[in-house]
Amino acid sequence: MIYLASPYSHKNPAIQDARFRQVRIYTAELLRNKIPVFSPIVYGYQFEKDFGFAGDAKTWEHINHRMIEACDQVHVLMLSGWKESRGVAREIQYALNLSRPVHYVGMPE
Repeated sequence: MIYLASPYSHKNPAIQDARFRQVRIYTAELLRNKIPVFSPIVYGYQFEKDFGFAGDAKTWEHINHRMIEACDQVHVLMLSGWKESRGVAREIQYALNLSRPVHYVGMPE
């Protein structure tokens, strides 16, 4: 199973929404190809919008770490802002500490 790391947090809600839509597209592509994937952004987005959950990586870190432990590999979706994302950096480091392969991917054409 793939853990899908991607940037989300931003001071501009429109950028957060765009990031969510992009990661959802990539997640759907993997699922269409019968590749099991967990995306914390796809999973948590509606909890933030509908129930007022915080959307920052630190709030979700305990769940994200458990999911990385359960996954065989990590994909980093290289959306704008991924290099600056502290959450993505922590997810990459956690995966590497567990000896999980980390693959850097762009959006499908």
